[in-house]
Order: sequence, then structure tokens, then C-alpha cells
Amino acid sequence: MSVLGQKIRVEQRTSRARKSRASFHYHPEKVLFVTTPTQVSSKELFNLVKNNENRIHKLMQVAQADPQICYPLNYEDGCTILVLSEPVRVTVRTSNRIQPSYQNNRLTIKKPLDVSLKGVIFAWYKIHATAIFQERIVQMCEKANFVDAVPPWSHRFMSSLWGSCNRDRKVKLNSHLVKVPMEAIDLVIMHELCHFIHRNHSRAFYELLAEQLPNWKQTDNLLQNYGMLLCEEPPTERYRQSKRRVRYGA
Repeated sequence: MSVLGQKIRVEQRTSRARKSRASFHYHPEKVLFVTTPTQVSSKELFNLVKNNENRIHKLMQVAQADPQICYPLNYEDGCTILVLSEPVRVTVRTSNRIQPSYQNNRLTIKKPLDVSLKGVIFAWYKIHATAIFQERIVQMCEKANFVDAVPPWSHRFMSSLWGSCNRDRKVKLNSHLVKVPMEAIDLVIMHELCHFIHRNHSRAFYELLAEQLPNWKQTDNLLQNYGMLLCEEPPTERYRQSKRRVRYGA
């Protein structure tokens, strides 16, 4: 398909949560991901793209200007991933066991040939995220004078939200946050903690957020630049820790 004279590949992803609107995300390797309601046909998809050419073109310009804010389309030896916004080169070695090692902005993965590299990386992301998120949640709870104790929390890969919390004050974070700057992680955590006091996004909510993080608007703008990361779907063949042990360096 062509967008303002530039040829790109369009991939449709459907979401039951979407009732009418579509979202667009552009990967620098000339791939446009369009998330639509489940009932959108190929013809309707074509019209969606054509009717939003100017918007899509702006996304293309942003992605091409800063191509590191994305994820690899192909996980292979030598690919680059993000860890806390820093590009990390992946080196793969053949081994009879799985053993990721992360040091000096390099991730070395030893694995059998028949094991999915993307699955191992996502499993490592989950482990690495748990350690980082635990530390940041403790720090943000100490900073927030309206929180008495660290709340129950968990994290998983999600496609639309960076974080959420329920009425029982259980916080859920997006595992993709392990790829963004540390201050953005802090913002998402503090955002959810502020919902303990104000359930909706009222003026009082944002006043409380500003008291805790005066520069939250700048950080929020920074986080928006990483929205494309939400498009990446977890591997279909997931690596299971119960079957193979994961080890990684500090």
C-alpha cells in the first residue's frame, strides 16, 4: 500500500475492546500496524488508511527521526532491544541450556537451537522488570505521603495501558515499561497511586500528581514517544520458566 507516495506494509490487528475507533502505529522498517474492532473488513481497512494518510505520514516522520524507540521485527543474533530506553545488542550462543546474561548494555543469550529467542528475551524482560518495578514502587510509596504501605502489585505485557489499579488498590503495570526511561516508570506508578485518593482524572487528581511529580507533564510527553512498544505482541510460543531455568547477570 502507498501512503503519500511511500510504499509500506500494512498489518491489521483486531481487538475486542475496540468498538469503533482504530489506532495506528508505524514501525521504522516500513510496517504500519492498524488495530481495529474485530468486524473491520479488508476493504474498510484500506479506506481507514487512505482517510488517515496525513496522520500516518506524521507517524512515519516521527518513527524515522528516532528509530530506536521501537522493537525488532525479527529477533535474531545482533538485533537491538531496549532496556530502560537504552539500546541493548543481543548476542546469541548455542548451548544445551538457557542462560541470559546482561552486562554493559549487552544481552548474551545461550540457548538450544529449538528454543524461541523472542520467548527467552520476553521471559528475561519479565524477570528484569520485576526487580526494577519492585524498587521503584517502594521509592514512590515512600515519596507519596498518602500511601501507608506498598500495595499489592503485578505486571504483564499489555497492548493499551501502561498501568491500572482497581478499587482494592491492587496495581497492575505493563511489563513493556522495562523498556522506557526510569522517570517514566515512576510516573506510571505515581499515577496509579494517586488513584487511591481520586478514582477519576479530575482536576484534584492532577493537582495531587503535580504535588508528587512537578515535571509529570514533560515525562508524560516523553512516555508518549514509546507508544509503539505497546504494539508488540508477546511470543505465541512462550518460554516457560518451569521447564527451563533462567540465569542472568546483574
